[in-house]
Parts: sequence; C-alpha cells; structure tokens
Amino acid sequence: MPTPRTVREIRSLLVGPVCSLPTTFAADGSIDVAGVRRIIDAGIEAGSTVSLLTAGDTQLVYLSDDEQAELARLLVEQVAGRALTVAATRHTSTRQAVRFAHQCRELGVDMLMPTAWFYGADAPDVDGLTRFYQRVAEVLPVMIVGFPPHAVLDALVDVPNVIAFKEDGSEGYAIRAVERYGERFAMITGGTLWRHLTQWPYGCRTYFDCYTTFAPHVSRACRSSR
Repeated sequence: MPTPRTVREIRSLLVGPVCSLPTTFAADGSIDVAGVRRIIDAGIEAGSTVSLLTAGDTQLVYLSDDEQAELARLLVEQVAGRALTVAATRHTSTRQAVRFAHQCRELGVDMLMPTAWFYGADAPDVDGLTRFYQRVAEVLPVMIVGFPPHAVLDALVDVPNVIAFKEDGSEGYAIRAVERYGERFAMITGGTLWRHLTQWPYGCRTYFDCYTTFAPHVSRACRSSR
C-alpha cells in the first residue's frame, strides 16, 4: 500500500486541471478496465495532478458496491503515485460512506469525495450533514461536494482532514463560497470552463477539464497559456 500523503502534500496537488474519470464499459456491460487505464494515463499526460472518480462522471449510480471498490483499486494501481487519487461514492448513508472510506484507506486512495443522501443547500439536517463529513474525515481526507449550507461549512473549517470543496451550486453560491472559504478549503470548480473563468478572479485555481480524458494536447496548451 502506498505511503499516505500528508495534508500539505494533498493541498499542493490540488491545482490546475482535474481529470474527472468517466467509466468505460465493454459490450457485455462490464467495466472496460483497459479503457479506464488509458483515460487515467491521458489525464496524467495532460499535466493533471489529480485523478478523480465522481458520482456523476464515473456513473457510480449504475455500479455495484464491488464495482465501485474495483474502480478505486484500479485508480490507485494505474496512477502509481503519479497524481493525487480521489475516490467517490454515490448518494449514500454515513455508515456506508465510512465503510467505503476504510476500504479506500486500505487500497491507498489519497482522498474520498462522499456524497450524502442530503447534500444540497436545502439539506433538511445540517447537523446530520456535518456529522457525515466529520465521520468520514476520521478515516480518510475528505473533499466536500455539492452546495451545502454555510452552517455546515462553518462547522467543518476546523476539521483538519476536511481539505477540499468541489462546488456544484449556482454561480452566485460558488463565488460566495470561494470568497468565504477559499483560504481554508482547496476550492474546485464543479463544471464548465466559463464557471472556472468566472471564479478565477476570486482565487479558485483548480477546475474540472474534460479535455484531459481524450485530448491531452488541448489541456497542455491551455495550461501553458495561463
């Protein structure tokens, strides 16, 4: 198992384009392992220091628990220390998220982006969502995802292992979050280039980049022009 990265090392890698990995499938519906490996390599070739699974792009909702764990194992194996590895969950309970965090720690995953059943700005249980992230962070470094109420983020700023925030809210929400929490959390733009360019002046330096998965030369050219 790889030596766990420190919080300082993780934060230093959370910059620039993120390779958000789609799951490729074979004709029989099984995971196309060779395809996933090629996409991981393409992202690293493009200069991304982050190889990341996510509930959306990775299509975790369509995968079994065993397949979800298999992708995390494959991620660590193929990256082989060349980038930060971030696993993810579909919408899940605290107990399931903690259990998967333990699996990820055994596999050598650097960070987990767990998605709670109740994760939006209208989350009915602020205390529950706060505990969700706190419990997972007891096992593995955490990347928050979504658009949680500021009350949740305020409660998490002093939790050492909660390191990053991949926002998925409105543009206004995202800018307010970068302004308010950008000094504490490594902020990641959750989507298209125009969103990242809008948030750049406010200090967001990490962003999803679809070109890392299939056209590495585009990502390299864009990065070198900044």
